[in-house]
Amino acid sequence: MQKNEREIVIPETKFDVLEETLLKYESLDDVFKQMSLFLNELYHPTFIAFYADTKDFSPKVKYILNNTNKVQNISLYISERNDASVSSNSLYVHDSTTVSLPFKYLNNANAYLIMGTKESGKEYSEADVKSLIPILRILSRVMFHQEVLSSHKEKSSLQKAFSAYMSPELVQEMIDNPDVVKIGGEKRYLSVMFTDIQNFTVLSEKMKPETLVRVLNMYLNEMSQVILSLGGTIDKFEGDAIVAFFGAPHTLKDHAVRCCLAAIRMKQMEKLLNEQLFREKLIDSPIFTRIGINTGDVIVGNIGSVLRMEYTIIGSTVNTAARIENINKQYNTSVLISGQTFRQAAPFFECEFVDATELKGISEKVAVYELKGIRDGKRLDYINFNNSITPEINADSEITELEEV
Repeated sequence: MQKNEREIVIPETKFDVLEETLLKYESLDDVFKQMSLFLNELYHPTFIAFYADTKDFSPKVKYILNNTNKVQNISLYISERNDASVSSNSLYVHDSTTVSLPFKYLNNANAYLIMGTKESGKEYSEADVKSLIPILRILSRVMFHQEVLSSHKEKSSLQKAFSAYMSPELVQEMIDNPDVVKIGGEKRYLSVMFTDIQNFTVLSEKMKPETLVRVLNMYLNEMSQVILSLGGTIDKFEGDAIVAFFGAPHTLKDHAVRCCLAAIRMKQMEKLLNEQLFREKLIDSPIFTRIGINTGDVIVGNIGSVLRMEYTIIGSTVNTAARIENINKQYNTSVLISGQTFRQAAPFFECEFVDATELKGISEKVAVYELKGIRDGKRLDYINFNNSITPEINADSEITELEEV
């Protein structure tokens, strides 16, 4: 150190220690309790209360430390502030010498720290009042910190909730851009898949409950991974059946291609899974999956009641996909796709026209094609859900040659 330089050590104050302590807490109850203990030791008030006008049904008094047997009417002090027309950001000394300090609670709600009269009966001195200013600064920082923690928790909860039926890339997209998932529903043009295991009821009757659960979990896990790896969204599991869709919440121009490719890979996975299940002697007859795919307009979004919402799809396109899956048994096929899907996916897949058939609940006949495999010479390489291989095709367009990877 040079001679003309001096080292200045800034001592850590009790307020610094308080702030460091409060920033470690994840619970506001812990924050208010610790701050109350600090203020109680410093000023010895009859009570300390934290009040927040959150405009909902939750209690307005968030925490209270009461050093007397007297019930404290905290709302009285809020009324006194309002009657006195005190500025919303001013410290106010009430006639009773109780002190109230404003701060911003979560979501910018108006809140107050209220300290009752001193137990000694003495009034708060000017020095006491000035010493409360750092408390307000600390409260502001801690509230901001709590807002950040709350945001992280919400994102973590969202990630946990959606990661079970969406690809990790899609979940991250939703976290980074919440507008991707709209509150309520919106119309989207996408592709829907229904799957079902042939004669699963008969198959399950031969199994012990624990074996059935193990087989079903293995099956659903492997099939789900195929769907998620291609950017699909799993709508629901209904026993052994899977309902999934491609094209929401993230828009996928090649949703029909992805959906068809998922069906082919699922059948390939089915073969490998059967080999493993036979090897482990968990089944005595092979699992056979029937799949139906349709493309069209659906309503997709957060649908349900106030108590329970789910991100799902509804509409005639969905119903048609379910009917197409069901008629596989009629034509002795395993994967059938609609004409709408065929028009978008045909350049990449070997498909064979099966029939223009009547479906239950559908007014017009629906053309169905058997999906047999990937066309020779066609590569369908996907890195992640942003890696799109096809331009968007309108429902009424002609089949066009699509760009290969």
